[in-house]
Amino acid sequence: MKIVILEADSLGEDMVFTPFEEFGEVVIYPSCTSEQAPERVQDADVVIANKVPICEATIGQAKNLKLVCLTPEQCVYPVNLAAPSEAARRRSLKFFEDNIRAASELGTDKMLITTGYGFFDESNYEEAWKWARDGIYDLAELAKIHGITLALEVLRRDESNLVYNLPTLTQMLAELKHDSVGGMIDTIPMALAGERPADYLQALGDRLVHVHFIDGAPRGHLAWGDGILDMQGYLEEFSRYHYKGYLSLEITDGRYYMDPTQSVQQSVNALYKVLK
Repeated sequence: MKIVILEADSLGEDMVFTPFEEFGEVVIYPSCTSEQAPERVQDADVVIANKVPICEATIGQAKNLKLVCLTPEQCVYPVNLAAPSEAARRRSLKFFEDNIRAASELGTDKMLITTGYGFFDESNYEEAWKWARDGIYDLAELAKIHGITLALEVLRRDESNLVYNLPTLTQMLAELKHDSVGGMIDTIPMALAGERPADYLQALGDRLVHVHFIDGAPRGHLAWGDGILDMQGYLEEFSRYHYKGYLSLEITDGRYYMDPTQSVQQSVNALYKVLK
């Protein structure tokens, strides 16, 4: 198997690619343009791309291609629906619009979004809130056409000063008044805010549409068992309030880079012990 990574530099300086070598030949390009892509992927089995458009012009001649992995990132790159620059807001809106269309093509019915952030000295808080709200509403209108629900994720207070706990999430959802937007928990910001799943389930009911379910200390995105969060209690609350959505693992701590599979297996084993 040949794995081609087209834009390694865009994934961060701390990214480790050696685990891919377990699956076959790995070819790494620091960067790539649309014009360079066809030649680089022509005999690839797997392509990992970020900003290069994935379309007939770039991958149409890749006859061995079995899988394309897209790695768009809304935190590291300048994607911010509440940016003070109109050009940055337009670019951010287009980023999410493109991904709504991609999600539709892939057949999914949900897509994660975040509000972005204003100045952390709060000097433009009202403007930033309005920009985020208006941008999300426009995205929700597009999502409705494609049959997609947008999962608005609560972030840590140091990641966003707009939606960072249950009160700010419920305020944003109330102002949006749009059926194509629901709330989303990440257990790390939730724990840091002193909240629990039951708080969100009581407030949102069926409007809680997705959960990032990971351990923390309380910070970090850890495999279950490596932090201090109350897995069993959380699961009991999801069951008590008849939550019907998914729980997904978002394990990102650097300690797992060299053996990510082990961190997932550890979490799955921990879940099975509680659920059986």
